[in-house]
Amino acid sequence: MKPGLRLTVTIVLVLSLSILQVLPVTKVYASHPTDLWRPYGPYMDNVLVTVYSDEIAEFNDFASGNLDLTDWPVFPADEPVFGSNPAYHLTSPIGELGMFDIQFNQANSFWGISFDKGMSQSGIEMRMAIAHLLDKDSYITEVLQGRGEKLDHPVPPAQGLGGPPTAPWDTLHPGTISAYNLGANPGGVAQPGSPDFNAARDHLLRVTSSSGAQVFFDSNNDGVIDNPPATQITFYIRGDHQPRFELGQRLAGAIESIFGGANVVNEQIVDITQVSDIVFRTSPATTDWHMYTGGWRLGAFWDHLYALYDSRFASNLCGGKKSQFAQNYEFVCMPDFDVKVRASIAATSFTDSANKAREALDIFGQRVATIPVYSTAARLVYKSGWAGIINQLGVGPSNPFSLLNARPDGTRPEVPAIPDTIRWGFKQGTSRLNIFHSQTLWEFFILLELYDSMLAANPRNAGQLMDWMTNKHQVFTNPTPQQLGYPRPGGSNTTIRFFLKNNLYWHDGVPLTAADVKFSVLNYRDVPSANLLPLVSLVVDATVVSSRIVDVHLEGFSIFHELNIGGLPIIPKHLWDLDHDDFADFDKISPAYDPMTAGILVGSGPYMCKHRDTGVIGGGCSENADGSLGGQSITAGGRFLLSKFDRTSTGNPALRYIRSIGNFADFSWADANNDVRIDIVDIAGIAICFDQPASGPCAYWDKPFGTTPGTIDIGELAEVASRFEETWVAPFRWTDYNDIDAFTP
Repeated sequence: MKPGLRLTVTIVLVLSLSILQVLPVTKVYASHPTDLWRPYGPYMDNVLVTVYSDEIAEFNDFASGNLDLTDWPVFPADEPVFGSNPAYHLTSPIGELGMFDIQFNQANSFWGISFDKGMSQSGIEMRMAIAHLLDKDSYITEVLQGRGEKLDHPVPPAQGLGGPPTAPWDTLHPGTISAYNLGANPGGVAQPGSPDFNAARDHLLRVTSSSGAQVFFDSNNDGVIDNPPATQITFYIRGDHQPRFELGQRLAGAIESIFGGANVVNEQIVDITQVSDIVFRTSPATTDWHMYTGGWRLGAFWDHLYALYDSRFASNLCGGKKSQFAQNYEFVCMPDFDVKVRASIAATSFTDSANKAREALDIFGQRVATIPVYSTAARLVYKSGWAGIINQLGVGPSNPFSLLNARPDGTRPEVPAIPDTIRWGFKQGTSRLNIFHSQTLWEFFILLELYDSMLAANPRNAGQLMDWMTNKHQVFTNPTPQQLGYPRPGGSNTTIRFFLKNNLYWHDGVPLTAADVKFSVLNYRDVPSANLLPLVSLVVDATVVSSRIVDVHLEGFSIFHELNIGGLPIIPKHLWDLDHDDFADFDKISPAYDPMTAGILVGSGPYMCKHRDTGVIGGGCSENADGSLGGQSITAGGRFLLSKFDRTSTGNPALRYIRSIGNFADFSWADANNDVRIDIVDIAGIAICFDQPASGPCAYWDKPFGTTPGTIDIGELAEVASRFEETWVAPFRWTDYNDIDAFTP
């Protein structure tokens, strides 16, 4: 599964999201009493990740007691087992912010018929035929055992967008009850003689060659094509996910049935690491695949329609930036769709954005750009005895806030099984941990523990954005030179000014500054980054105002600007730009470059990558199944060990995560009036006690920052002063956030 841009990383993923107005978000509560999040951590010294071949192997090991946290929905048959055993916590069902679909290589030819990047009418007829062969309702009932929600549009129901009516899409068969479906088909695919099987035949009979000649025939009207193609299409079917394996196998069989059983589909059963360099590679556009059983993890809103399907993200095939792993690897290039989806992104209200998105979906569905199939309605499981596992809206427990907040709750003495360590399972491995080429959910699982972002969304309400690496941020529309202190760049209409916290550091001890933010934003746009380019596609420029203030200038006015830029993972310029020209070094942007083995996997996030043998920060934190030192590509049996970014791990008393528990405690001490902001009141409070004995009211200010025991001296005063204007949960009050844990001063 690939992250669709959030973050809405994102994208890995990643991959998808000032909100001018906030959509109502349906909250899903887990039954666990610790389903409250804290904006500080982590509590565990280590995260131990074990990679498996598929979810079956992962759940077997989980049931054997070797994991604390899983990353994938439980099989329906196993729900009673986990739900009745007090050793496990089974979450309530959640509607996933993700989707599974049948994807087409629109830059390829199918049996000699060009798809012409989604625009060929004969290609549309062929895709309509394939869509009629699939009965999503029966597939969800029989294969998923009801644990899914049918999709007729590439938008999960959890996003709340809805979609246009689907009946008008098939003008040849106006009686469809959903997208290209006339009735129930047991087994999840149309059987010979059924209305949908015959409808598929009808669409194939309308396919013509480049000269206009009819291509397929059914002279005896038995629903079967008389002249099957002499060539095959290659269908990559994910074998490491049982539902997708079943989906691909059944659909491939149905396609061959309509050609009388002819061997016209070359089925390739693959895992994600095997398919990564084939399906996801976009430069040059490959003809090595035709169909793929795809999957996406998405954000809370529908801006992924732009990121995944706008032609500007199909590498340079349709006029965009050349990218070896572009987001639109299906090469959907439909100009009228682009107009609508760009209008959705440029909207200044969610209502207008939603209306334009639905218009784009109408075009998308009429051309069957993909076949959306289902979104999971899932239950997930983790080991009991843990507090702070956050059942995130639309995502579940496997998310950065769970890793930040996880801690033993004291009810089970065997937790944690390894001291100060939470054990996390990945149902599949990683291929690339280079932020410019990483694409999959599991790659971004690792990266988002290492890299931090300027803003973060409440895991229980994606509409609430808080300053995370920043004390505050401001959004200017058409700012004047007087507002910015300089003329804004030509072509820009919106400027977002970010005020970074004072005590930000990279894991290697180098200060994090506004120059790092500018470098990250512009290089994600210009290199570009495979997963993050859509988030920065409207960036005009960035300006370093001071070491702690950076302005990002964007085209137009959009409800998505704030999250798209604020949610970007920030990377260290001093490691990626050794020649100091503001561009990522040429060797480092190669898909073959491995930042793990190169030792530059350094971020500012809650966890670090420390070499298992030398302890050097920046690489060497993975190992292969045979126990040898690994790199960025880790397959089944391999592991990652991430170490907490704190004074003990770094060996430097000045270094710790900006959101660490210790840093929060010191902030809370400096925030004497508990308004979650260090202001002049706090400065005045300690100033009165300066050079006074640490007794009476001044006893509060006595901390080991000073050099004179028993006296409030320059050390304590300097510590409070260094935090002047620091905030923790701006722009809201602590109690304004949904499901946040109580403030602990």
